[in-house]
Amino acid sequence: MRGEGVTLGAFEGEGRPERAVNRGGQDPDARGGQARPARLTKEGRARLAAVQDAVYAIERHMTAAIPPERVAALLTDLDCMAAALEQ
Repeated sequence: MRGEGVTLGAFEGEGRPERAVNRGGQDPDARGGQARPARLTKEGRARLAAVQDAVYAIERHMTAAIPPERVAALLTDLDCMAAALEQ
């Protein structure tokens, strides 16, 4: 998913995800071209949660402006737009 990669990339620049290393301390996929498992540090998880809360608050504020009878059509249109990004 595109958004997840952008988020992880931003955290990587700040050293918040941890990448897998082998017993010698080397990146097991240093030869490139392969996905490397990552997980957020405790600080990274806390910052992500704080950002998600802010995003959800903005979404609630924005969707409150949509009349209830138009929500179903809006969701259908948004699904179509998201599908277009995958093509």
